Amino acid sequence: NQLRGAWLLLPELVYRHISGADRPNQFLGWAKEQGMRVAAVLYDLIPVRHPEFSSAAHAELHAGYLGALARYADLLLPISQAVAADWRAWASEQPADAGGSSRPAVRVVPLPAELPGVPRQGAARSQGDRGDQLPRALCVSTLEPRKNHAALLTALDLLAVRHGGQLPLRLDLLGAAHAAGEAVQAAVQVAMARHPGQVFWHGQADDAQRRALYAVCDFTVYPSFLEGFGLPVLESLWLGRPCVCARDGAVGENAVGGGCVPVDVRDPAALAAAVESLALDLALRARLAAEAAARPLKTWEEYAADVLSTLDIEPN
Repeated sequence: NQLRGAWLLLPELVYRHISGADRPNQFLGWAKEQGMRVAAVLYDLIPVRHPEFSSAAHAELHAGYLGALARYADLLLPISQAVAADWRAWASEQPADAGGSSRPAVRVVPLPAELPGVPRQGAARSQGDRGDQLPRALCVSTLEPRKNHAALLTALDLLAVRHGGQLPLRLDLLGAAHAAGEAVQAAVQVAMARHPGQVFWHGQADDAQRRALYAVCDFTVYPSFLEGFGLPVLESLWLGRPCVCARDGAVGENAVGGGCVPVDVRDPAALAAAVESLALDLALRARLAAEAAARPLKTWEEYAADVLSTLDIEPN
């Protein structure tokens, strides 16, 4: 059997690509019958650990997938320490026979920061430094409850009160409205009406539009309080832009190393203070941009090498 001993690596969620709630068990069971070893990149457990942010159908499918991994996988590759901790907590709650004779091994392999086809940028001169326009902040995120736009918009209102009714910055919001984000979208519309010419929602944009918004922003804000990784934080750092983000969880892991202002994003007052500091303090902005440009950030090639090394496979 040519497959015996070979690795089957699942880089994405299996149930998104095959029909039937039990197909992950059938698929991975077949691989084990061939004598293969099974590894899977584990992105998050949000649908089962925090079902309030997912549909019941999604939570059920995700639970079935996790069950199949517990039963058949030899190795899991969580993308953050937070995901690894979530997995261990979930697995400890499962019946002893749900995972067979042993649980899969767990090795954390964080995702890369690299934007494919986009060279890494240094600490470019801030647009706000020219003095002829407001500093610009960018928030790249789908509009859904756990991304925490509500706290960000409340923070803007606090800043407006503090600055005589006007915001000390312009905020660009980039991201599609999520199916569960109707209330968030409505709140964004209210914010745009309340702060005309200072708050903009661009909806879902293509890569060129996203790069253009990054090019003119001074810093980014990522207020999400629940993530498996928090890629927009590292995306911002890859492009040399400081980022206001969560101080804990998976996002907090990415904030370590420089270039970020980590805060309690659930606290609008703390979020307002962090945004205000980056909007008004040019020296702080420059220092964090330099940190972002200087800190080591992983490329996709390096990520692939990390995965192969974890699987004990020599790259070609």
